[in-house]
Amino acid sequence: MAKVADSIRRFGFAAPIVARRADGEVIAGHTRLKAALALGLDRVPVRWMDLDPADAHLLALADNRTAEIAECDDDALAALVRDLSAEDAAAAGFDETDLKRLLDDSNE
Repeated sequence: MAKVADSIRRFGFAAPIVARRADGEVIAGHTRLKAALALGLDRVPVRWMDLDPADAHLLALADNRTAEIAECDDDALAALVRDLSAEDAAAAGFDETDLKRLLDDSNE
């Protein structure tokens, strides 16, 4: 959650929290919401959806699962992060170990 809070602090909300209009149940963005509360924010962007409970739960599962299985082009990613400062890399969610692996892999 700390990296999400750091990102919100620096960039604001890039993606809203998704919630059911009927009862306010959070469908996607649980970590963003926790980070916002930890930062003391009293207002956050929310996308309200008219979904029945079953579809809301299915969307929550799909949101998490598709994020887990998403692939990226490591060479293109390495090109983007190669010249970042350590601070900027951290703001993007990368630590030194991540950067070393990514850059070493792209040089092979």
